[in-house]
Amino acid sequence: MKIVALEEHFVTGAVLDGWRRLDSADRDLAFAPSAEGDTSRRLLELGDLRRTAMARTGVDVHVLSLTTPGL
Repeated sequence: MKIVALEEHFVTGAVLDGWRRLDSADRDLAFAPSAEGDTSRRLLELGDLRRTAMARTGVDVHVLSLTTPGL
């Protein structure tokens, strides 16, 4: 049986850049956690680190969704 992870998110540099151009009052609450630190690094990473985490946790497939603001 394959294990499929459905609640997996990613972000693109273009989305983060768009968020940065908004007035802070208009930004989604998820902007800061998505744009800074380890969370940002992990959301931006779609390669080896993600595949390694999948292997470590026994996940066969990620269904990726763009993080908020849900464009």
